[in-house]
Amino acid sequence: MREGTRAGILWMAISTLLYVLQEAILKNLTLSIDIFNIVLFRNIFGLLFFLPLLIQGRFKGLRIVNKKLILLRAIFGFGAMASYIYALKNGAFLMIGSISLLVPLITAFLVPILLKENIPSRLKVVFILSLIAAIFITFGKQHLKQSFNLGIIFVFISMFFNAGIFIIIKLLTKSESNFTISVWMSITQIIFSLPFSFISLEWPQGLNIMWLAIAGILAALGQITMAQALRVSDTTTMVSSSFLRFVWVFLLSIFFFNETPNLFEIIGALILVSVNIMAMYNNK
Repeated sequence: MREGTRAGILWMAISTLLYVLQEAILKNLTLSIDIFNIVLFRNIFGLLFFLPLLIQGRFKGLRIVNKKLILLRAIFGFGAMASYIYALKNGAFLMIGSISLLVPLITAFLVPILLKENIPSRLKVVFILSLIAAIFITFGKQHLKQSFNLGIIFVFISMFFNAGIFIIIKLLTKSESNFTISVWMSITQIIFSLPFSFISLEWPQGLNIMWLAIAGILAALGQITMAQALRVSDTTTMVSSSFLRFVWVFLLSIFFFNETPNLFEIIGALILVSVNIMAMYNNK
């Protein structure tokens, strides 16, 4: 395995863990806070996390080379975040997290078209097996008994936005620093969410403030580490290694949300973890 690939996988593992942890926090916050207020305050706290570094660098981190891509990242980011939080509010953590595993598959189909990167044959096999695993997890016996609710609809919407984000961030790493990409993510999400949250705008109470702050910091660090992963390695390999997020989803669903996985989910998880370990260690 190349050194760049190994480093990229490590950064992606950290990024997926950070994102899944903040998703778990956001799911709990949906019980008491409006979705658009969550988007707003999570990004306010994320921006506050970046502020000392911005001041230290005399706000050079705000300088943009590719404004159009930053704007496109903002649109896709807002769509992905708002729809995913809505999905978390209306669905089981394991089910929603499992369906989101299809994001790398969609991205894999876009990579050759938009980034002109070839997908090795072994990774095509990985993607097919991963799709089979995701089907096992998503449409297992337990989930077939559940109604096709808005949570499932919105996680599919979020899935397409997130696939676009992979491509956009990879393109942005050619002209922007990880810090600049991350700072502008927070700024633009605040701007986009303000009109939607204005009607129900309410300052979070009690411990919710602390949890929103933690979620904002986790998301900020998750964005930085994802950009670094895409910077040091090729997109296709990073798409494959992003399936590592399911490990965190699986563990949190059991120990944090007390969701008991069924046989279909366990089989899917074993397939998913196995094929992606094979893909990562066979990438030359």
